Order: sequence, then structure tokens, then C-alpha cells
Amino acid sequence: DSHAVALYGSFAKHFAAQGVRLIGIARGGCDPALFAPTQRRDNRRHGCANLLGPFETMMAAPTPPAFVIITSAWASRTLLSQAHYAELIAQFDPRRTRVLLIGPVPMFNASSLDCVVLSDWHRQSRDRCTSPRAAAEAARAPILDVLKATAARFANVRPIDPTDLFCDA
Repeated sequence: DSHAVALYGSFAKHFAAQGVRLIGIARGGCDPALFAPTQRRDNRRHGCANLLGPFETMMAAPTPPAFVIITSAWASRTLLSQAHYAELIAQFDPRRTRVLLIGPVPMFNASSLDCVVLSDWHRQSRDRCTSPRAAAEAARAPILDVLKATAARFANVRPIDPTDLFCDA
């Protein structure tokens, strides 16, 4: 989805410097669970259906990807389940493909950069741009629980929680 799209440029640049080509298959609103086999078979009439062909081409390549990064805003609660994500991950050979599950980043009520700049411009407190860490963690807990439980089922999967990159205590 849009979070994956936002991260792609930085990841692609980092990997390119190491001689690794990163392929992105993402677009705003496209939940990763839509790439699970049953979703691809039974649900091909959604707004992300045009990404299924490139995904299936990648999966049919003679050499599987060395690694896969799965990230999202994880907004679709109907698709958020261990079953959907386990099915998605099970497509990748655990001996040949490592999978990184990046949990959701904290969400703010306003664009954090705009809020900080405008607060400074108008000489207002930046406090209106923040939210308590406990609130961010509570909102993201159900998603992280699913991702961690799903990852625990696979030896080649690692979940990460990016909260510490955005939040202090």
C-alpha cells in the first residue's frame, strides 16, 4: 500500500548501493494479503488486481527472490489474520527466501512535518503534533500481534516493529 510505496525509494537506493535490485509491487490501498493464493484465485476484481500479474510473473521466475519485504499501513481489518498472512508467506521457499515483516509506523492526526513547520512558523507549541506513545502502541497492538504470531510459524520470517524509530519513551 502507500506505506510500502513510501519506503520503496529508500530501500531501493540502499540495496542498489550493494548491487541488489529491489522490485516493488505496491500501490496505495493494496493490502499485502491480496497476494495470498486464495485471494489471487477468488478475488481478482479489486482495485489492485493489475498488480497480480507482475506478482505472479515474479513467483514463476526460475530463481526465487532472495528476500521479500512485506509492509503496509495494515488498514484492512477484514484481511488482517494469521491465516491470510501465513498463506502469503508460505509461497516463499524457506530455504531460499527470507521474509521481513515490517509492522505499522505510528500514525499522527496531522502530517508531522507540516505540523512542526507550521507550529514553528506561528510560534506555537509542537506538542499539538505529537501523540502519546501508549496511544500509538495500543492502536497498533492488534496488528503487531498478528504479524508476530504469523512470523513465529516460519523459520525464514522476521517481524520488526518500527516504533522506536519514530517515538521516544
